[in-house]
Amino acid sequence: MIPWLSNFFFNPWMVAGAGAVAGPILIHILSRRKFRTVRWAAMDFLLQAQKRNRRRVQMEQWIVLALRCLAVLLLALALARPFLGSGWLGRLVGGGSIEHIVLLDDSLSMTYVDQQSTAAGSNFKKALDACNGLVAQIASQSGSDAVSVYLASQAQTPLVSVPNLNDENQIKLAEALVGLEVTQGTVDFKRACNAIAERLRNDPTRANAIVYVFSDFQRHDWASGASDDPSQRPTAAFVSDAEAQSSTQCILIDVGVESPANLSIDRLRMARAQVVAGVPVRIDLEITNHTPATVSDVQVGVAIADRRMPPVTVAEVLPGETVTEPIEVTFPQDGGNYVSFELVGAAARKDGLAADNQRAAAFDVVGALNVMIVNGEPSADVYRDEAYLLRTALRPAGRAASGVDVRVADEVEFDELPLDDMHVVMLANVARLSPAGLEKLEAFVNAGGGVVWFAGDLLDPVYYNDSLYRRGTGLLPLSLGEFVESPSSAEMVHLDTWDEAHPILRGFGGELAEVLKTIRFDAYVRVNEPDATLTEDSDGTRTNGEVTKPTGEDKSSNDAPPLIIARLSDGFRTPLLVESMFGQGRVLWVASSADQEWNNWASNFSYLPVMLELVQYMARADAGERMVTVGDDLSLPVDPAKVENEAIVRPPNYPTTPEATVQVTTDGSTSVVRYEAADRSGLYEFRLNERDAGTRLRYSAVNVDPVESDLRSASEAELTASADPKLKIQYFNDISKLMRDEDAGRTELWWPLLIAVIGVLMTEHYLACKFGGRG
Repeated sequence: MIPWLSNFFFNPWMVAGAGAVAGPILIHILSRRKFRTVRWAAMDFLLQAQKRNRRRVQMEQWIVLALRCLAVLLLALALARPFLGSGWLGRLVGGGSIEHIVLLDDSLSMTYVDQQSTAAGSNFKKALDACNGLVAQIASQSGSDAVSVYLASQAQTPLVSVPNLNDENQIKLAEALVGLEVTQGTVDFKRACNAIAERLRNDPTRANAIVYVFSDFQRHDWASGASDDPSQRPTAAFVSDAEAQSSTQCILIDVGVESPANLSIDRLRMARAQVVAGVPVRIDLEITNHTPATVSDVQVGVAIADRRMPPVTVAEVLPGETVTEPIEVTFPQDGGNYVSFELVGAAARKDGLAADNQRAAAFDVVGALNVMIVNGEPSADVYRDEAYLLRTALRPAGRAASGVDVRVADEVEFDELPLDDMHVVMLANVARLSPAGLEKLEAFVNAGGGVVWFAGDLLDPVYYNDSLYRRGTGLLPLSLGEFVESPSSAEMVHLDTWDEAHPILRGFGGELAEVLKTIRFDAYVRVNEPDATLTEDSDGTRTNGEVTKPTGEDKSSNDAPPLIIARLSDGFRTPLLVESMFGQGRVLWVASSADQEWNNWASNFSYLPVMLELVQYMARADAGERMVTVGDDLSLPVDPAKVENEAIVRPPNYPTTPEATVQVTTDGSTSVVRYEAADRSGLYEFRLNERDAGTRLRYSAVNVDPVESDLRSASEAELTASADPKLKIQYFNDISKLMRDEDAGRTELWWPLLIAVIGVLMTEHYLACKFGGRG
């Protein structure tokens, strides 16, 4: 039997019954009698009459015979159950075929596996299986229709496109879907739908089109920000032009699950700008529970490079809650290194989206922070020396490493010393800087370095206000006011209020807060506060009225008001610690001295930890963007004087994906090694050839976008809402229902054929009686 007959008949083998049409003809031929001619004179008159009626009689016989044959043919067709596929009327009216376009969501969220039915596989596998079933369904209805398959991440060109669904093209489509993998990034569905719609509009042979979208329809992709405006949704791209002669229909097939269970590590936040070998560094993990139930005993595995640490346990994460878990890690030596975190244990095994269960961070671990102290009042007597106590706090004696290397210079030496390798510059009771020294210091901070100003009796307030503050454009956060000395008979001035969430004073909350209040300040310098200054909330956000700015964000701008970190208890609530941004770096003003001439802070045990935290916070940040999301470029700053012009980059799945050779390029004043569009999460290894030290390894971490972890889907009402009533959008969350609807769309013809058989037989009987009665 010819295969294409199945496109028109449920029982194509019954079409063979049409051969029974020959039955009446054979019966007619076989039943014809053979006469022997006998001449008889009396019959001549009858023969003449027969000749006159022969034409009419033969016509009547042919009519009856044709009706009998037609009855047999119609009966055979009725038994074969012919049908017309869905859309047949549109083809007749529109005069053309339908193009079927399949858009497959290949974003990271499609790797989700429902743990209640793991046999079905991931959402992406369900989409591929449904796509194969859809193609088979279309082929069974109309093999002449064209089919194109697009991946949402690469919608500019089709994955595969065939003009019809003959056997060869069906195999071609099936082979194109084998081995497909999702991307590890996000997908811009507006862009994908616009690309397909543009192709349809520009096609000169454009036919009526049906676009099938297989997706989990995450809310942030399909409804977020546009719930009341359907024209902003991806499907709005298929709204027909007013003059278009063809139309587009959208069918949305939801392959997601109703209540997905997902736990994710969304972000890593570094508490310090630099990671120092041998010094613990705190990393804050943000873990989000995207499930409707509380998840208890969440275990987080920690690994420094290939060395695994004991897991950390989070007691519980409530539904929809994001918890921050601080974890301290210590890197044993300097150089390129990385740390990775991964959800493990029972909670991870129940999780349906494994790709967001891990996150990594890469660093250039330094041997120590390089700090320069500019001593404004040096002295042979260490207890009168302005910088001695500060230097001792940063680099205490003993075997325990503080992670800080200190160099002390006076004002004259400062002009001659380079700052390229410094992380922080601290100026203690410095009267003024030379023009060259000020220019060098501003360039240092603008490039990301940190500067700390300690007050003292040698400060020149006029110079500080004119050259350092410069009406808010210079290094000094605020202009200086009067110098204040507390009389011995007055009530002790101490720390009154401070931000316990700020990294510098974070360790002195709760019971330890009383320790800071025992510090006595005998002298200090007031500052002139503008109307808009900032305080810092517990979440690290700077606020003042309607002003909101995350700490350290947008360092290239000096528009943000200064941040008051701590205040004294005098009647004016004088700011003691004031922070501001200058270019890419930070500036901190301390309103009292670094030694004990104006206060007894160095005698308080809080002095050492506060100074160490202060240096860590103010340090120049690790160069390069070392934690990016999938799809971003990797950029690693290098010193062209030390590094060869070529470097090798190995992706996370090396050697499956081969290593790449990249060139050192100059971007402005910075030389970088750039690897474009990192499309896979994990650690990227940069192998740099240093001229004097051989091969050096550095790393960059690429993590998945946390938006893919939120698996909440848009509602049917949101998905089917259209800005144009002419655009028909259908939604199915069950592919079998779509198939049933397609079957229901078939128009069966057996019952009208059976009625026709009865009508033909009645007509034949009537005519046979009428013609026979006339003789």
